[in-house]
Amino acid sequence: MEEREQVPAYEDCLDYTPTARSVSLARRRAARLVTAWGHPELAGDAALLVSELATNALLHGCLRDRLFRVRITLGAAALRIEVTDPRGETGPSPRTAAHDEQFGRGLLLVEALADRWGTEPRTVGKVVYAELSIRAYKGDDGPVIPRPELKLPALRQAVATVAPSRLPEFFEELQQAFVRAGDEDSVVPIRMFYRRWGVVVEIERHPERAQRLHAAERAVDSPDPKARAAAILEAGEIVRAAHREVAGG
Repeated sequence: MEEREQVPAYEDCLDYTPTARSVSLARRRAARLVTAWGHPELAGDAALLVSELATNALLHGCLRDRLFRVRITLGAAALRIEVTDPRGETGPSPRTAAHDEQFGRGLLLVEALADRWGTEPRTVGKVVYAELSIRAYKGDDGPVIPRPELKLPALRQAVATVAPSRLPEFFEELQQAFVRAGDEDSVVPIRMFYRRWGVVVEIERHPERAQRLHAAERAVDSPDPKARAAAILEAGEIVRAAHREVAGG
């Protein structure tokens, strides 16, 4: 039976003009995204890989007035960086640069840094990719932090640790909960807020579980009805299990 390609939990794809400034922009974007996706420990390596692959594309793979593309995906097992350029006839190969050469060391850095790297042909052009393994996520999907108390300081710290990109959403919903509590003269909206974010943290503190949920959320938009139904079922099971765990304390 043919193995189904896994849907990444996160994905970013952007085209750049073939200039040195674009390399800098792509590098900073990569670091910001990988940090927001919950892997600050990989942000530096990801930024360096994007920089080296984009520079290689700029020097050897780009044509005038043709864009190059940087795609970054995060799956359960690896962070993958792809740089696509329009010249398929020029494949990359690491070489030892002379001591006075400005360029020539980039692919040696990629080879040393990445767990896997290579090239893939396209109808027009090629893709050069590099992957960083998510080593901390291997094993039995143990929690990366203890389950926090359903109190504001503990929840805020937990969200900042396991889902930092969602902090603006956290504070916005916190404000809304306190406004509703005042309007209704009831603590129920605040308790509901604590419960909701307790469930978010419960899922995100188990990385493999979080990856499965994010993949299912993306698959809900699939044009395949069976894939959508399976994704809805998967997401529902994960969320219900987290609700039970939070309720059970």
